[in-house]
Amino acid sequence: MLYCPDPTSLVSRTPNTAASKTLQELIQVERTHEASFRAWNQESLVANQAINSWALADSADDRIIEVVKQVSHLLTKSVKAQNQYAIALADYRGCLKEIMIRESTLRSIQRQREILLKRLLKLNKQSTLTHPAHSLHLNIKLDDAKRELSVCQKNLKAASDALFNAKQFALRDALTLKLARFEQLGHTIKLNAAQAIQLLAQLDHIDSSADDE
Repeated sequence: MLYCPDPTSLVSRTPNTAASKTLQELIQVERTHEASFRAWNQESLVANQAINSWALADSADDRIIEVVKQVSHLLTKSVKAQNQYAIALADYRGCLKEIMIRESTLRSIQRQREILLKRLLKLNKQSTLTHPAHSLHLNIKLDDAKRELSVCQKNLKAASDALFNAKQFALRDALTLKLARFEQLGHTIKLNAAQAIQLLAQLDHIDSSADDE
């Protein structure tokens, strides 16, 4: 369960195995997503630089070279926005991994609590059968077991709160940032593409002036 409305319900509930497996798959998909996006981003940068290099090598008209140079610069600005989105992808995946860590910690403490509970039940049973002469030693063991269980309960509460907060942060903050960066990326690409198209339209005027000459 990626989102839990009540952190107190996690104290006695073991993290769902199927949900944890699905979370692992989500993390893997996000890792592939980020790697693919970064690879595409790098290829975009190389392609943008190649446009400028080709114009320099093929054209003797400084006006054409300048237009293509500006277009290449605009496309490179888009790559910077793409980098910001890639960073947001990595941060989001990091938050998902934090949930996995918190779930593992909670399971470990829950197992410890089960062991302590069984031990306490065993000691309680022994206390009813023990001769009074040996009861003092047994009572000391009982008190120790109760203290250990109390500490474990506090640790379990802290772990459940940490898991709840990790899930809240992943959804409320990290995913929101990822989507905000995606929105910003789309806006930047659209704006830069529109400006690049306007720049390329200047080539028509350059061709016309060349024909007039």
